Amino acid sequence: MTLGMALGIAAGSLAGGFARFALVGAVSRAAAPSLPWGILAVNLLGCLLAGLVDGLAGRLSPAVRIALLSGFCGAFTTFSALMLDASGMLKAGEGGRAFLYVTLSAAAGLACVRAGGFLAARF
Repeated sequence: MTLGMALGIAAGSLAGGFARFALVGAVSRAAAPSLPWGILAVNLLGCLLAGLVDGLAGRLSPAVRIALLSGFCGAFTTFSALMLDASGMLKAGEGGRAFLYVTLSAAAGLACVRAGGFLAARF
């Protein structure tokens, strides 16, 4: 890894972490507390961005691609938080809610990755 790649990952991680914090907070304040909508929004948007970057891979330098995927998306997306939320729902006896949350996240995330690739093909 070059110094430029390392700095790109660091800068992307910083930006992704701040963006995650801001978006989760904004969505959580605006949405009903029935599900962790802020985490869901971040995961879906992160999946869309990952699909877009992946689709544009041949047109991006390796340093930019790694800064966006490993840096920004790595800090922005919150799959581990999704699983912790679902686990908490299971512990609370809310298996149906946990199943809905995980299923919606996975299905919509896959659709967003595909949509990002579709969008990338149009650029």
